[in-house]
Amino acid sequence: AMIAFWERLKEENESAIVELKECLEEATKKRSNVEVQHDTKLEKMKKESERVTEDLRLKQGELDTTRSENEKLKADLS
Repeated sequence: AMIAFWERLKEENESAIVELKECLEEATKKRSNVEVQHDTKLEKMKKESERVTEDLRLKQGELDTTRSENEKLKADLS
């Protein structure tokens, strides 16, 4: 009877180990997917930031041009 008990316990343990391995594989896949999504989101944010920075640089150039034109007009009026 004791041997049968230990055999059943061994089978349950082996079954639990298989289940845990499957859960670990699934969790690893999900984590990998989340990391990929996170990297993609970061990349999009980085590109958007670069685009905004470029827009700001262009606007600054326009402001500088306008400022120098204003200074020139002011000098012409003086």
